[in-house]
Amino acid sequence: MKKLWMNRMFTVARAAVCTVLCVAMLFTVVACKPNDKPVSGSGDTTAPEGGTTLTTDVTTNNTSGETENTTDNTSDATSVAAGTTKNNRPATTTTTRGATTTTTRAATTTTRPATAAPTAAPTTTAPVTESNMKGIGKVWMMPRNDSFYELFTNLDQWKETRKVVDAVGFADHALKSLFTPSKLEEGFAGMREIKMPLVLEVGGIKEWGAENNDGKGIYYGKKMFEAQNPTWQHFIDLGADFGGITMDEPLLNVRHSPVWNYVGNNEQKFEFAVEGVAEFIKHVRMEYPNLVVGDIEVAPTFTANYLIRWIDALEARVKEKTGRGMDNFRMDVNWAALRHNQVETEKMWRDMKRVEDHCRSIGLPFSMIYWASAVGDFRLGSAYDEHNNQTWYDQIMDQGEKYRAAGGKPDQYVIETWVNLNGTPMPPTLLPETKSNSFTRSVLDFYNKFIK
Repeated sequence: MKKLWMNRMFTVARAAVCTVLCVAMLFTVVACKPNDKPVSGSGDTTAPEGGTTLTTDVTTNNTSGETENTTDNTSDATSVAAGTTKNNRPATTTTTRGATTTTTRAATTTTRPATAAPTAAPTTTAPVTESNMKGIGKVWMMPRNDSFYELFTNLDQWKETRKVVDAVGFADHALKSLFTPSKLEEGFAGMREIKMPLVLEVGGIKEWGAENNDGKGIYYGKKMFEAQNPTWQHFIDLGADFGGITMDEPLLNVRHSPVWNYVGNNEQKFEFAVEGVAEFIKHVRMEYPNLVVGDIEVAPTFTANYLIRWIDALEARVKEKTGRGMDNFRMDVNWAALRHNQVETEKMWRDMKRVEDHCRSIGLPFSMIYWASAVGDFRLGSAYDEHNNQTWYDQIMDQGEKYRAAGGKPDQYVIETWVNLNGTPMPPTLLPETKSNSFTRSVLDFYNKFIK
């Protein structure tokens, strides 16, 4: 009897232990659901806060069999015409792209918050559809930042141009620093009235985010997002229909700005740029899942082979992190650097056609900027005369002709200016579209000649 009782007790105890173990295993499965941060060694490429960044695999082989345009294996820079800066900006201009004073963009860091916590819930934006080609349409217009208020409080002065433009863009930090909240609110109301989305040029990799970085790119991408997101939220709060961002030449920045020398050699900088940009895009999409995100890079500083390698590496890493690639890739061509050498000019445009063809072969919309890069053609001391309006107009039309002659047909055209002559934006005349060679008229004529 005693033995029977002991056997029963043993059976009950064993059942209790099994029950406890099953519950514990179930709790473990629930606690490790896919959206949670895995423990160290799980294979996640994002290191825990305050931890050590994990090593990532980035393919850097040049599969095309050709090398980048360099003679000493330390730089991709080609020889450019005198009067241009290292980033293909003409030296005669007083600002870099998006700057609002005579300082460079890197000097505007005081207008940016150092850090900011991401908003808890994603902000809803209009869904990206095939009809807008994953890039908010075919035509973007990007006048000088200080044109924002004039443009959207005088809607009657560009009625025809509005019909062919799908989005209007500016540099994010410059737009915020130039206008009071009340003027931004009024301008965004004008944009909503004509159903025009706001698109922004933003920093993907910039000098003002270099300090205290881990040298691998992971934390850097998150920091870049957190530094800029408050500005974007500010615009949304004031009524902007926020549709897309394009990163302002991150590969160029990390390759040619000395602040990144600590990262290592050119190959290490390439890997750093891939990882940093991909991580930045990941955080953007976590907050804005429907936002259009693209990249801008330059030529002829980078060859077609190097750009294709960059595109493939970045696309692969972004897909790994977010489930899909970029929404567009945009070329910023310094047409003026080679225009007096017909052979080199034609080669450059053919190279851009190769980049376009590659983008299309992998399903990535290709975008091209048209801008008056030959700043020496403008007339000093007479910024508001018709000569400078005509110079702007002639140059973008010439670029349109040259790229079309090379067989180029972008998925997206961007008419943009950041040229500033003695404090005056080029072209000096924004409105009305009925005025010969004004900025809005040039957009309309360019559309009718090359896009329609």
